[in-house]
Amino acid sequence: MSPSMLSFILNSVQDTLPHPVNLRRWKLDTQASCALCGWKHAGFAHILCGCKVWRQLGMSETDGRKLTEAISRTAIRCSHFIWICRNTLEWTAPSHGATNTSG
Repeated sequence: MSPSMLSFILNSVQDTLPHPVNLRRWKLDTQASCALCGWKHAGFAHILCGCKVWRQLGMSETDGRKLTEAISRTAIRCSHFIWICRNTLEWTAPSHGATNTSG
């Protein structure tokens, strides 16, 4: 998996992608509406599968749901892998629980 795909998946799970709602929350934009259809609260789910203009351009609601499910499955696998790696590293470290202060 490419770094950009992993970044996209992790940001989508944490809801930190730069969609209109987050841009407004972060005070980078004054509007939270969809640029295509004008929907007032254009979050991640709207961008992927809720926008009627996007659906008219070829992305069906079913395709959007399948994409969202695929992202969720992949994100769960990635999160699990990261968790296993982190815990393995933590529990196999020479001094469990000690902080390395030598920089």
